Amino acid sequence: MGGNDLLAAYGDATAARQAIQTVTPNGQVILAGLRDLMGSQAPIVVATVYDPSDGSGDAGRAGPVGLAGGAGAAGRARLGGLIHEDAQVT
Repeated sequence: MGGNDLLAAYGDATAARQAIQTVTPNGQVILAGLRDLMGSQAPIVVATVYDPSDGSGDAGRAGPVGLAGGAGAAGRARLGGLIHEDAQVT
Protein backbone atom coordinates (compact mmCIF):
# COMPACT_ATOMS: atom_id res chain seq x y z
CA MET A 1 0.00 0.00 0.00
CA GLY A 2 1.28 3.43 -0.87
CA GLY A 3 3.78 2.34 -3.50
CA ASN A 4 1.89 3.86 -6.41
CA ASP A 5 1.29 7.04 -4.42
CA LEU A 6 5.00 7.37 -3.80
CA LEU A 7 5.89 6.42 -7.36
CA ALA A 8 3.73 9.28 -8.65
CA ALA A 9 5.84 11.65 -6.54
CA TYR A 10 9.23 10.13 -7.42
CA GLY A 11 11.85 12.84 -7.75
CA ASP A 12 9.76 15.47 -5.94
CA ALA A 13 10.55 15.56 -2.22
CA THR A 14 7.59 17.79 -1.34
CA ALA A 15 5.10 15.59 -3.20
CA ALA A 16 6.68 12.48 -1.65
CA ARG A 17 6.23 13.85 1.87
CA GLN A 18 2.59 14.68 1.07
CA ALA A 19 2.00 11.18 -0.30
CA ILE A 20 3.45 9.65 2.86
CA GLN A 21 1.25 11.89 5.04
CA THR A 22 -1.79 10.71 3.07
CA VAL A 23 -0.91 7.03 2.86
CA THR A 24 0.01 6.57 6.52
CA PRO A 25 -3.43 7.24 8.05
CA ASN A 26 -5.09 5.35 5.19
CA GLY A 27 -2.85 2.39 5.97
CA GLN A 28 -3.79 2.53 9.63
CA VAL A 29 -7.49 2.38 8.70
CA ILE A 30 -6.89 -0.50 6.28
CA LEU A 31 -4.88 -2.55 8.76
CA ALA A 32 -7.35 -1.92 11.59
CA GLY A 33 -10.21 -2.96 9.29
CA LEU A 34 -8.41 -6.16 8.34
CA ARG A 35 -7.74 -6.93 11.99
CA ASP A 36 -11.41 -6.39 12.87
CA LEU A 37 -12.48 -8.57 9.96
CA MET A 38 -9.97 -11.37 10.53
CA GLY A 39 -9.75 -11.47 14.31
CA SER A 40 -6.79 -11.18 16.61
CA GLN A 41 -5.14 -14.51 15.76
CA ALA A 42 -5.00 -14.27 11.95
CA PRO A 43 -1.67 -13.09 10.54
CA ILE A 44 -1.59 -9.93 8.43
CA VAL A 45 1.43 -9.76 6.15
CA VAL A 46 2.79 -6.43 4.91
CA ALA A 47 5.78 -5.72 2.71
CA THR A 48 8.02 -2.76 2.06
CA VAL A 49 7.46 -0.40 -0.83
CA TYR A 50 8.99 -1.58 -4.12
CA ASP A 51 11.99 0.18 -5.62
CA PRO A 52 11.38 1.29 -9.22
CA SER A 53 15.11 1.90 -9.66
CA ASP A 54 16.17 -1.71 -8.95
CA GLY A 55 18.28 -0.39 -6.07
CA SER A 56 20.34 2.08 -8.08
CA GLY A 57 18.35 5.18 -7.09
CA ASP A 58 18.01 6.03 -10.80
CA ALA A 59 14.55 4.91 -11.90
CA GLY A 60 15.04 6.39 -15.37
CA ARG A 61 17.97 4.03 -15.96
CA ALA A 62 15.90 1.03 -14.86
CA GLY A 63 13.48 1.15 -17.74
CA PRO A 64 10.81 3.03 -19.61
CA VAL A 65 9.12 4.55 -16.57
CA GLY A 66 10.79 7.89 -17.31
CA LEU A 67 11.33 9.04 -13.75
CA ALA A 68 14.08 11.16 -12.21
CA GLY A 69 15.84 10.30 -8.95
CA GLY A 70 15.57 12.67 -6.01
CA ALA A 71 13.59 11.77 -2.92
CA GLY A 72 12.95 8.20 -4.06
CA ALA A 73 15.10 6.15 -1.68
CA ALA A 74 14.40 8.31 1.36
CA GLY A 75 10.68 8.37 0.62
CA ARG A 76 10.53 4.59 0.15
CA ALA A 77 12.44 4.07 3.40
CA ARG A 78 10.17 6.44 5.32
CA LEU A 79 6.95 4.94 3.95
CA GLY A 80 8.21 1.39 4.47
CA GLY A 81 9.09 2.22 8.07
CA LEU A 82 5.67 3.73 8.75
CA ILE A 83 3.90 0.74 7.24
CA HIS A 84 6.04 -1.52 9.43
CA GLU A 85 5.14 0.53 12.53
CA ASP A 86 1.44 0.37 11.68
CA ALA A 87 1.66 -3.39 11.19
CA GLN A 88 3.29 -3.82 14.62
CA VAL A 89 0.41 -1.98 16.30
CA THR A 90 -2.22 -3.93 14.41
